[in-house]
Amino acid sequence: TDLTASAYDAVNLTRIAGLASSSNGGNRLARLELFSTVTGDWVDVTAEVTGDTYTLDAAERAATIGVRATFVGPEGKVMVEPESGRYALDLTLQLRDTLRSNPETWVLGGDHPAAVYNEGTAGVLENTVSATGTAGSTDFSSTDADTANIVDSELNATITKDFDQEVLPVPATSTPAEQFPLVDATITVRNTTSSRTSRLTIEDPYSGVGVQEPSNTNDFLRLYSIGDISVPEGATSTVVTLVTDAAPDGVDHTIAEAQALTPEQLAAVTLVRVTHEGTLAPGAGSTVELTYQLRNDVPLPLSTTITNNAYFELERPGGVPSIDSTEGSDEDVLGLATPSYSVTSAKTVTPST
Repeated sequence: TDLTASAYDAVNLTRIAGLASSSNGGNRLARLELFSTVTGDWVDVTAEVTGDTYTLDAAERAATIGVRATFVGPEGKVMVEPESGRYALDLTLQLRDTLRSNPETWVLGGDHPAAVYNEGTAGVLENTVSATGTAGSTDFSSTDADTANIVDSELNATITKDFDQEVLPVPATSTPAEQFPLVDATITVRNTTSSRTSRLTIEDPYSGVGVQEPSNTNDFLRLYSIGDISVPEGATSTVVTLVTDAAPDGVDHTIAEAQALTPEQLAAVTLVRVTHEGTLAPGAGSTVELTYQLRNDVPLPLSTTITNNAYFELERPGGVPSIDSTEGSDEDVLGLATPSYSVTSAKTVTPST
């Protein structure tokens, strides 16, 4: 079977409806068959039909490239024409992530000139059906076809960046460096696209295009620790890249390796980049938790505003940057303040008399 000539190169059959006699004027389903790429032949699944619908399991969806239903008349009678004048066999098809004939090629819509399927036009599928009726020894056959346009959904995602404090106290200059205050930063990115994507990149701190105020995080804070990093559904790999002045291209780590680094090992880091790759599900997202420490080796004017931008890029295959990539950023700020102290005293005398 030439898969490239079939609509099933780009879709999976997930459900068949209209199998009950009530949907076909009293006529009965005699046989339901699925054509399987595993066996190279028709597979009879009639015994598994219990009502008006048949839902394919994961293995059947992966292997099925055709369906054949045979109806006969009510018990002991010739076939009856349904009142609607049609046999209501309804198929539910679902777009695949990649082509059945070439798993390295993603199924894309008409905005991608190379996304040509069996109809010959970018983003268009053609599905053909045939019907054969038998009266005595005579067969009557008919075929029809229809097309469906695959539309590329717009890439969308959201990002939030939050510190767990609004101000940091500035300790006395005699305070040991390890006692300077810490602040936790949380970055959350969510894929709100209705289709799957292939890569999500998160960076912090960020000072590139689109920010209202560049990040000055590294002027006043050092990276202290790397906390939880959640992996979006469908990701098959996650890399944490740590950039320093000595390693401007970054050094790659697993999540566990990055989380194990000490404050001394992280002190020189100027940017954290987290990259998730795979087939990322719609609605999937990632949260990155970082802890920073106020620096002890630079002036810390109380008028300082520390601006921290976080950035994301969400991508899918296709090679058209204007529709296959989207990006965004969010910021939070910290102020500096004189520390305030309070003392609470209590006295108890025992016994009381």
